[in-house]
Amino acid sequence: MSNNKYFDFDLTPDLLEIIEEYKNDTAPIHRDLYMETIRAYSRELPEDQGEEVIDYFYRKRNLP
Repeated sequence: MSNNKYFDFDLTPDLLEIIEEYKNDTAPIHRDLYMETIRAYSRELPEDQGEEVIDYFYRKRNLP
């Protein structure tokens, strides 16, 4: 079982932390900063998994 509800694979602790922080932040002004941080942390995952995370949060702009 994965350690998150978004994907069927495990995410790094740093990436999970930033997703949770993004989910709890009500200020839309920070959205782009979270998107860039999620994209950067996703690069640490295996290529196909990282692309899936980037596509879900960064390209499709899905909110956690």
